[in-house]
Amino acid sequence: LGIVEQRLGNHQLALENMKKALELRHASEDESAQDLSAIIHSMGQSQYELENFDDAIRLFEDAIIRNKELFGNKHIEITRIIVDEGRAFERIAEYERALMCYEEAVDSECYAENSQELGLVFMRMGIIHFSVGNSEDAWDCLTE
Repeated sequence: LGIVEQRLGNHQLALENMKKALELRHASEDESAQDLSAIIHSMGQSQYELENFDDAIRLFEDAIIRNKELFGNKHIEITRIIVDEGRAFERIAEYERALMCYEEAVDSECYAENSQELGLVFMRMGIIHFSVGNSEDAWDCLTE
């Protein structure tokens, strides 16, 4: 239900349902399961949409750690969560941390060359560089 509510834009209700799912999931024996990480990531996305960026970042970091335990350091889901974390840092004007996230996503080599997702990461990096007055790096990112 949490994911359905999230897709409908009902993020507060989505969080309530995801918290219930998380409680049920914690009661099971396997704390490292992928679905637990997915719930935590989704909760972070809803917190982001509610503009609770610190909570979103905390949840994204938890999901990243759990996914790295499951998949190692290079996996597309981890890369997507890192980008979500970067977006949250960007929204609270922590541009250096946002850039670190985006650079980690690019360095992960999980994106197919010329993929739309990779292009969006370079665009985000360019926008940040432009915002902080570094037009040369902005241009490099935007023409990558």
